[in-house]
Amino acid sequence: MVALGLCAAFALMTVAVVPNAEQAPTRLPVADSYFMVIYSAEKANTPTRSHCFATFARVSQPDGSSDPPKIELHHINWFSVRGHRCGATFGLVEGNGRPTRAEPGANLTTRDALELVLDGNHRVSRWGPYEIERGLYEQALRQIDLLDGRVPGRKILYKAIDLGYREGAEIQALNCIHAVSDIVRKPSPLRTWTAYGDEAARRVVRHLRPWIKAPVRDRADVWPAIWSAIWDGAPTRDDRAIARAELEPGPHPGAPLPGTRMADVDPEAGASGVAAAASGG
Repeated sequence: MVALGLCAAFALMTVAVVPNAEQAPTRLPVADSYFMVIYSAEKANTPTRSHCFATFARVSQPDGSSDPPKIELHHINWFSVRGHRCGATFGLVEGNGRPTRAEPGANLTTRDALELVLDGNHRVSRWGPYEIERGLYEQALRQIDLLDGRVPGRKILYKAIDLGYREGAEIQALNCIHAVSDIVRKPSPLRTWTAYGDEAARRVVRHLRPWIKAPVRDRADVWPAIWSAIWDGAPTRDDRAIARAELEPGPHPGAPLPGTRMADVDPEAGASGVAAAASGG
């Protein structure tokens, strides 16, 4: 009788500690993928009416789940504070003829950039989404922290022509193009020289290409989810306003050829070329 009582008590304890299968949901392992979209905006073939910006996305999908994936977005939309307001920038001189100096910048969202350029009737192009290595995604987050002023002791300013302001480890100022490309500064920072708009953005993609997963292709299946997440909480724009760009077309008229190294450019010609055109964004 004692033995039977002990067995019964043990059985009750076992029932008490084993959770009900219906009450304990099964946690599926989550698969994370990382994506990058680079954008350019141009108007009237004018550098001061151009912009370059980027979206970085982490897409989380529980294995075996048919639920929509979770999208987490991060953005590089670096412009001067006044540029975010008016959609224009100055290269060498201000409207009053005085030299343009490095000025306060702000890093806003992809939605902010799209609203600015679409409302301003710019032609907008996109490269991607490309699936990228997690390492590049994490480097992008560190760059965003730098632009947003979250790195102690560091404050980055904005300058359309940033030659001489981004040398060495202590970057002083960046334009919109290099704010994206400087996610990776090794073996050397990308030099876009007088390129702007589409050609500048294309060079940024080529610069970051080693971190794009092979095969390098536009993931059209992911784009609708990223586009929807960009406009979360706001009226969604028609994505047909954004042209899908190719990675390989030729350079912008007047720009150095793709793959040109710094050592291949005459320093005097390079300096005069930079002085001749105001880099965009």
